[in-house]
Amino acid sequence: SEHSPLVEAKIHDVCREGELNWSNHIRTPFKHQDVGVRWILGLLDQSKHENIINGALLADDMGLGKTFMALSAVEHYYQDFIKTEETQKPTLIVAPLSLLENWKDEVDKTFNNSPFKDIVILQSDGELKRFKNGGVEIRSNANDEGEFEPRYSLNIGKEHIDRLDMPGRLVITTYQTLRDYQFSLCLIDWGVVIFDEAQNIKNPNA
Repeated sequence: SEHSPLVEAKIHDVCREGELNWSNHIRTPFKHQDVGVRWILGLLDQSKHENIINGALLADDMGLGKTFMALSAVEHYYQDFIKTEETQKPTLIVAPLSLLENWKDEVDKTFNNSPFKDIVILQSDGELKRFKNGGVEIRSNANDEGEFEPRYSLNIGKEHIDRLDMPGRLVITTYQTLRDYQFSLCLIDWGVVIFDEAQNIKNPNA
């Protein structure tokens, strides 16, 4: 999309410079998508090295490829981990129920080869039961001192053979599932978290 010269300058101040490797992409990005991916990568770079960025809002109009840009940024981010031989952290996408399969399908439509080790749909009709070890986490258990502690209900951590928090995994879930299993999901060191239809978190209690 078109921006004013001042906005263009501010965007490019953040964007990652240099060549990007688009060889794993099925199609060549449009110019605004290239800028969008570079902007996201620039923010990730600042977050990793300067610890001053906590998030950003990708607010292009409908039909301009926000899903493409988000997935492409994660793929390029994973390329960085491969170059430095670091472990690829898992990625979390939170979206309305009707869009979960759309995100999964977009991976196949965007890349020649998926950048993710695997994809988990963490929802009751998906693979939620596979990783559950208890009920929902809306209550807490009191410890010996009478203080309340979170009750973890998903298999997280190396003590579990089949655990959710595997390197390079893409987890796609709903806002309701995120709420119900917030303590477990917050234990995971996510590389990137993407909120689709982010108006769902405009309520401070969310």
